[in-house]
Amino acid sequence: MKKFLRTSSLAALCLFAHSVHAQCVTTNLNWDYLDFNDPSFTQNTLAICQTQKFAFGTQALTITNNYTSANILGENTSSTSEAGTYGTGADVQFMGNGVITVTFQNAVTNTKFSVYDVDYSQVVTVTALNGATPVNVNMAKVSGSILTIANNGLTNPSATASANAAATSSTDGAINVDIINAITSFTITVTATGVKTTGPAGDREDGSFWISDIQACSVGSFPVNDRLVSQPWTGMPSYVLAVNNNKVYYVDPVTGKARFLFRDAGNNNINSVAYDPVNKFVYYTYSLTGSAANDKILRRYDYNTDTMGIVMNDVSVLGFPLYDNGVESGAASFYNNSLYLGIEGNGTNSTGGRESKIYKIDFNGSHFPIAASQVYGIDGTGHDWGDFGVTNGTLYDFDADAGNENLYVVPLISRATTIAVSPAAPKQTSIDWQENLFNIGNTGSSPSTGFIATYTSAGVQGTQTIITVNGVAETGSWGDGAEAFKPKADFGDAPASFDPDPTSPALHEKDTSLRLGAAESIEWNKTASTNADADTDEDGLPFVRILTSAGNYYTDLDVYNNSGANATVCAWIDFNGNGVFETSEGVSQTVTSAAATQRIQLLWPAVVTTLTDNSNTFIRIRITSATNNMTTANPTGYFYNGEVEDYYVVVNSIPLDVKLTQFTVSKINEQKVNIFWTVDDEERGTDYEIQRSTNGTTWQTIDQQIAEDDIGLVTYHFSDLSPVRPVSHYRLKYTDIRNKIHYSRVQKVQFSSVHSFKIYPNPVIDKATLHIESLIQDNGYLQITDMQGKIVHEEKAVILIGHNTFSLPTHSLKAGVYNVRLSFSKEMFNNKLFVVKN
Repeated sequence: MKKFLRTSSLAALCLFAHSVHAQCVTTNLNWDYLDFNDPSFTQNTLAICQTQKFAFGTQALTITNNYTSANILGENTSSTSEAGTYGTGADVQFMGNGVITVTFQNAVTNTKFSVYDVDYSQVVTVTALNGATPVNVNMAKVSGSILTIANNGLTNPSATASANAAATSSTDGAINVDIINAITSFTITVTATGVKTTGPAGDREDGSFWISDIQACSVGSFPVNDRLVSQPWTGMPSYVLAVNNNKVYYVDPVTGKARFLFRDAGNNNINSVAYDPVNKFVYYTYSLTGSAANDKILRRYDYNTDTMGIVMNDVSVLGFPLYDNGVESGAASFYNNSLYLGIEGNGTNSTGGRESKIYKIDFNGSHFPIAASQVYGIDGTGHDWGDFGVTNGTLYDFDADAGNENLYVVPLISRATTIAVSPAAPKQTSIDWQENLFNIGNTGSSPSTGFIATYTSAGVQGTQTIITVNGVAETGSWGDGAEAFKPKADFGDAPASFDPDPTSPALHEKDTSLRLGAAESIEWNKTASTNADADTDEDGLPFVRILTSAGNYYTDLDVYNNSGANATVCAWIDFNGNGVFETSEGVSQTVTSAAATQRIQLLWPAVVTTLTDNSNTFIRIRITSATNNMTTANPTGYFYNGEVEDYYVVVNSIPLDVKLTQFTVSKINEQKVNIFWTVDDEERGTDYEIQRSTNGTTWQTIDQQIAEDDIGLVTYHFSDLSPVRPVSHYRLKYTDIRNKIHYSRVQKVQFSSVHSFKIYPNPVIDKATLHIESLIQDNGYLQITDMQGKIVHEEKAVILIGHNTFSLPTHSLKAGVYNVRLSFSKEMFNNKLFVVKN
């Protein structure tokens, strides 16, 4: 399957190879703010130095070379012969004969670069390709007479130097290269390099030459307002993430109020936190483990499932080096579907000279890292990652080196600039949904309380706001910040008319001390339902009573208020059926704080409704702290805590002789649902039917029971051993002895998985089979990695409804433990594969 994937990529490249149709943007690869890895450090292996990938605007380019370790000298400012050329500042130095190829991820036009110090008989030939098609190249010498240009404007121009040596400050050995038409790669071939080690210093030559910055017109631009997906609901704070030791909070920058998100107890400190707002992933690394050089692990918290795990055991397999601090002491940001990960270059045990770098990590459809390209590099000596953030196509590097603080503003397409910060030192970076920068840090030496403040692109800090957790300024190491965060909440799920403003529906943020019933429904978005059954945890009402045409309406309500203060319950019934909860249709009640769930009664006196028999209407119930001042005028809108529940209400003018006091549906596991119902004053002959639906509209009877005696209180039970996945709706239909039909409220059971899989045999010696059971047709993606995160097998698979089998290539694997990752459109599974050999 790898071959298929590569073929697909090449096909896409070939489709793009002939010309660049979309508008392109002049893009620079600027060596002043990049690091071309050279072998002067042991972590920079020859393989890393011979293949290096760099971000180039919105795409990437790869530079490959066949030079030996001694002849790859990295970027430096030793050559100053740049007047009239396409480079400024640092250039990349090589020595001697060899081949250097620059390959663009996507085709570019108007490519420009310069080559310096071509002298002492050296020959430099430049060729270019658009896919497999040669492209004409223009070559021009800058000054002097030691160079001769041949085949200019053709597909293989060359510059040949005389036997004279040109000084590194002279443009006599410099050439400018222009490639106007679309290309996907260009190659610099150096031959006939002369070397002279004797004689006057100005006449000596070691065979060195330099390559300048690279400029080209590349299609694509960076998005503006990339975090708009995190726009809060009306009234909800514009949260950003902040870290105290090993705990991650989401913080309101205006008030400083922080709410707990998760804690990784595996280490005392976490760092390099970045948030993917689309997939709801928090990426991070450990920090201050005591063995930083060995820490290469990228971690992730999945907000969807509230789980933590390892994304990759060794990020260096993506092709970049890690130094004394491994992945610790760096920084991170998430932007435009990519993770930007900072690597500290000048660790405590190093001799200096290494550069701190930022790599842009890209992911496949299974959210697994597949490629990394260097975005930024700066001398690690005198630089200390505070943090950095990427927004609107610009990277902001918060350099917190004590006494030498700087804010580096780095446009990702053009060149970087440096801004000296005064008066406030940069610390940790957060970015809200409107792309505003914030500075987060300790108010004093760590540990101390934390603060958050606005921060401009010019390094000007606003007033510090103290960060509080449950009203207390929490001390610790406020060691990182991250991007805009929109938390899950509890929404009403009555039809859309009951929340007329889609940006301000009824919603509450989660509060474990304040809720309706025993369970909370926490979700991303409001989901309207014709039966008000989109929330699976609506359990505040033990039973939804039938609404009669006139008289009092009352209902019991279970509330949990352990907040230490009074709470307010408000409830509404749409008596007139106009699809709106009105103030006159509401009732309100105060609930005191208590350690246990309380049962209260809501009463609507002297109800009058014109709704017809066997029609329906809706109830909405909300609870929040009394200090939030909720009244019956607030059937919609945001509250900081509490819960909202909506219920479907049946209208019937005939009072029930049989009183249904409870109807409970509980998911036991993925294959079993238990259903209980309790009736009071039961009459012989009452017919009970359990009905199930896949959509809440079409119903099927799956169980029927008939009352055999006139009895007081009785409980019935039924287990559904064949529930419909991914969702099953249940209701109780009961017919009394007068043949009057009644229905309970509908309850919905959501199943977490529509797929299941297993590997057999496991452990395996030779052949293993992957068995997949699926309830839907889907596209799957299989990936097998070793324990270092290296991909050993990957393939796509079309999954059909029912039973699917795939052979795993275990015969080609060495003995060991492997991770099998199986991804679907909305689900992901991981399992260990144990390979043993005879």
